Amino acid sequence: MITEVITFKLRPGMTREDVVAVYRTTAPIWRANPECIRKCYLYDGERRLGGGAYLWKNIEAAKKAHGEAWRTMISPSSTSRRR
Repeated sequence: MITEVITFKLRPGMTREDVVAVYRTTAPIWRANPECIRKCYLYDGERRLGGGAYLWKNIEAAKKAHGEAWRTMISPSSTSRRR
């Protein structure tokens, strides 16, 4: 197993409620991914960051789920970090 923590800058003007609404729309996608054991959503209003902490079956699953297309989808100007 591997743990992955990703953060990204929130779009200007997004409220906590906006972020939670987006998270609710994506939750079924992650639940349907058999390689994702668990996902916890992250929100830091003071630093204007969103993100997720993931537990994957292996590193290949993490790389597949969070490739270039995913990074572009979350925000063209986002900054993501893998740990």
